[in-house]
Amino acid sequence: MVEGELLTPNLRLVRPLGRAGSHVWVAHFSTLDREVAVKALDRPLARHSPQLHRFQREAEVAGHIKSAHVAQVLEHGVTATGLPYLVMELLEGEDLASRLKREGPMSLAEVGRLVFQVARGLGKAHLLGLVHRNLTPANVFLANAPDGGFDVKVLDVGLSSSSDLAMGGRVPTGAPADLAPPEYASPEQVFGVKDVDFRADLWAIAIVAYRALTGCTPFRATNPDAFAKAIDKAAFEPPSTIVPTLPPAIDAWFVKALQRDPAARFGGAKELADEFGRAAGIEHPDRLVRASFLPPMSVKPGRGALTSAAMLSGTGSATTEAVTVIGANRKNRTSSALLIAILAVIGIGTVIAGLSLMNH
Repeated sequence: MVEGELLTPNLRLVRPLGRAGSHVWVAHFSTLDREVAVKALDRPLARHSPQLHRFQREAEVAGHIKSAHVAQVLEHGVTATGLPYLVMELLEGEDLASRLKREGPMSLAEVGRLVFQVARGLGKAHLLGLVHRNLTPANVFLANAPDGGFDVKVLDVGLSSSSDLAMGGRVPTGAPADLAPPEYASPEQVFGVKDVDFRADLWAIAIVAYRALTGCTPFRATNPDAFAKAIDKAAFEPPSTIVPTLPPAIDAWFVKALQRDPAARFGGAKELADEFGRAAGIEHPDRLVRASFLPPMSVKPGRGALTSAAMLSGTGSATTEAVTVIGANRKNRTSSALLIAILAVIGIGTVIAGLSLMNH
C-alpha cells in the first residue's frame, strides 16, 4: 500500500494514518467525494473461507447501525489481491482515555452528556440484537463539537475486538471473545456466563461513568483472584466519598447500575441514561457542554490516580488507531485535535440475535 494507490475504483490512498505498517490510511472516497479512514487487514483471505464470510457478515451488520453516536462503517469489501478492507468515517477529537489521562476527572454535567450519548448509541445497537461487550474509555470517542464541547461516537459496535483477523492470525482460535479488559467487564463476562446480553454493556457504561467522575474504576485489586472476589461481592466505594460534591442520588444510581445480578440492573440503555439525568439534576443532558464554563469537581487527593497503566495508555481497545495532529489545550479545544481512524476490525466475536432483523 503506497500513497496514490487506487485500492479500489472508488478508493485512492492519500496518506498513512498511524504507525508504519499498520495498514491504516486516509483515503479519498470518490463515492461520497470525501476523505475517509481505510483499514486493510494484513493478510489476504481465501474467497470462500469462513473468515471472509465472518468479515463480510459482521461488517454488513455494523453498517446498518444508524446513530449519530456510533462510528459508521461506510463500505466494506475485498481488494483485487484478496485483502478485506473497511471504509470508516474520519473524525477529529480524541478518545475518552486520552482525555482523562491529560485532564483528569470530568464534571457531573459532562459525564451526564457522556452517559446520555453512549447510551443512545448502544441502545440503537441493542435494538438490532448487537452487544458491544468491550466498552472502555479507549473506544468512547469525543468528537469535536462546533461550540468547543464534544459529541460522543462509540467505536467498535457490532464488531469483536479480540480478532484473529485484526491480529494477523496471532490470536488462538479458542481465545475468549466476550471478555473486556477486567476493569470494565461485567460479572457475567468475568465468570464465563455463556449468554452475555445487552446488560453487560449497561454495566460497562456505569464503570466508564465512574472512571470519568472519580478518576478511578470502582473495582480494583492487585491480582486476578482478588479482583474476581471484589466484583463478585459488587462492593465498591460510593463515588461521593471520592468527589464530595456529588449528590447522594448519584451514589444510588451506581448501586443500581452495578448490581451483580443482571436482572437487578436498569432495564435498558434509555432507562439507565434517563435515571442518571434525574440523579444528577440535569434536565437536558444532550445539550452541548463547554468544559471552560463548568465549575471544577473537587476530588480528594490521591484518589483520582487509581487506575491501570493499560487503561491510561489506551490499550483497552486494540482496534483504534490515533495520530496526534495538534497538541491538546484545555483553553482552546477547537484548535486541538486528534485525527482518528475509526477502525473497527472484524473478528471471532459476537453478533447476537439481530442478524435476521438486519435483512428486513
